[in-house]
Formats: sequence, structure tokens, C-alpha cells
Amino acid sequence: MSQTGEAEERGREVEPLGPGSLIWRYLGDMRYGMGGRAASTMQVMHPAIGAAVADEELSLFFKEPIARFARSMPLILGVVYDGPLAHATADELRDRHLAIKGTDHHGRRFHALDPDVFYWAHATFVHLLFQSIERFDHTMTGAERERLYDECRRWYRMYGLSERPMPEDFEAFQAYLDRMCEEELEATPTAVRGKAMFADPRTIPQNYLPSWLWRIVSPLPLRLSVFMSTALMPAAVRAKMGYTWTAADERRFQRLASVIKRLWPLLPYRLRYAPQARAAFARTR
Repeated sequence: MSQTGEAEERGREVEPLGPGSLIWRYLGDMRYGMGGRAASTMQVMHPAIGAAVADEELSLFFKEPIARFARSMPLILGVVYDGPLAHATADELRDRHLAIKGTDHHGRRFHALDPDVFYWAHATFVHLLFQSIERFDHTMTGAERERLYDECRRWYRMYGLSERPMPEDFEAFQAYLDRMCEEELEATPTAVRGKAMFADPRTIPQNYLPSWLWRIVSPLPLRLSVFMSTALMPAAVRAKMGYTWTAADERRFQRLASVIKRLWPLLPYRLRYAPQARAAFARTR
């Protein structure tokens, strides 16, 4: 059996996540996307992922970043929310990485399905999920953290790849995250280029709006996105990327997060949850 076939077989041994899980309640919450740049920055600070994203034959990130995000997120969410189809979604997402390989800027060979590489990308989503809940919803209990982390482990196991790099519990995950941020991540050329692009909306390729209108409407939401994402980054990531974060910034963020906590339950349901989550809720009543 091929490596892909073996991964598919292992992934199918995992029962898909469903109603009653904490991850169903929170992953599709639109607040999860408010700090999305935190996860993407942490990903491309990994030398292998940074090299893959910089290669225009392997990634369209710098050609069409918004469209790439729009294509990727339904699959990422679908691994959790697609129910009977979740295994097929996990297979598709994993197999999209089969041809992604090359050499990073240190001259080291990489492959996107190397478990150490693929798990790091997953870990950034897990970090963002916990941060989003803690900062925009409520302070989790220890039992909630362990329960949600166990569900995140199940989420990763859907891909059928080696579980070797995956920490056993939430405390070990935090230690893993800290070590990666301190020792492995760096301000790769891709991360630096991405930071500059999102700091100036005029440099972001898009075909959704006329250029003149994009220049008018995009600066405020993009500045807000960078601000929110910087708040959710580990301190070591901010330091390596040259993002300043003062006590005054933290106070401003806490005030904004407090407003979000109060107002979020008052918003219409369709604005609070991603389409994949809404479809799953409707399918399971």
C-alpha cells in the first residue's frame, strides 16, 4: 500500500468529531478568524513552510492571498464539521500537500507531509483556537482545556499521519509551542514579506473590488486584523518579527475584546458562525 493509502487507512480509523464536542462549538465561531494572521505568521516562520509558500510553483499565497484563504478554510473546517464526509475532506486536504517539497533557505530538504512540518501547521490552528476562546469568550477551566485539546488531537489524527510530534496533553502542548517559538521559528524571508504586504493594502493582490475602492475600504479592517493577530501571537513570535506590543496596546486590546464578548451573542446567528459550522448544526439538528 502506498504511503498515501496507509495514511488514508489510518485516518479512517478515527471517528469524526460531532455534536457535543467543544471543538464544534468554537472552531466555526467567526471570532476564530479575527486573529488569523497569528496562525499564518507562525506557520511561515517555520523554514520549511516559509520556503514552500515562497515558491510560486508550489503556492499561490503571494499571487492571490485572499482567494487562497477562501479555498483553504472550508477544507480545514470541514475536517471537523463534515460528518460522514469528514474523512474524505481530511484526505483531500492532506493530499494537496503531496507534491509540496523542496529546499529551505538553509539548504535543508523538506516535504510538507513530514509529520514535524505538517503538525506544526496544525499546532498553529490549535494555538489560535485556545487564544480565541480565552480572549474573546471566557477563561477556560483546566478540564475544558484538556477536553478541547484531546479533541484537537483527534482532529489531527483524521489526517492519518504519524502522531510522533503531537504532545500528549495540553501542558505538553504549551511546552512544545514555547520551544518551537523560541528555538525553531525565525523571521524567514516569507514571513517578512507577508508582514510588509499586510501592512500596505495596496500591495495585496485581489480581484474582488476595483483598485480605487479597495484602497479606500481595506486599510481599517486590515489594520484591525494585524492588531488582533499581534495580540494573539506568543511574545517570542512578536519579538522575532519586530511587532511592538506595549502595555497600552494590551489595555486597548482588552477593552476591544470585552466589547466583543458582550456584543457577540446579540449578533445574528449567520454572522456568528462560518457556513461549514452552520451546515453541520442544521444537518444534526
